[in-house]
Amino acid sequence: MVQLIINSRNGFFIVKLDRIVYLKADGNYTDLYYVDGKVKTHLATLSSFAADISRMYLEADIASPFVRIGRSYIINTSFVLSVNVQNCIITFDTDHVKPLLTTKANIKSLRDIMLKKYHLK
Repeated sequence: MVQLIINSRNGFFIVKLDRIVYLKADGNYTDLYYVDGKVKTHLATLSSFAADISRMYLEADIASPFVRIGRSYIINTSFVLSVNVQNCIITFDTDHVKPLLTTKANIKSLRDIMLKKYHLK
């Protein structure tokens, strides 16, 4: 299990990355959407999370399931249930996280990544 430690004013948080469905940028903050439906906001940019997640998986010598789509999202592909290109909706394999409505460019990017990951045409 890959974990990420996030510093805060009063200490630190341990984030178990296999419980994160996706991350969403909100200015200098990032919202983490957990598999149980909880959403936690942290004072760090999405870019810093992307770098930290990549580093943690690289150090663990495990392929990262996280992919960045567009400027606003990092998606854990392990939880992707469906990608609807026509309606621009990503559905996740959990009842606690609502489907994500995003841009057509983000959907196409995710679709291409998923097709490549699973060796589909």
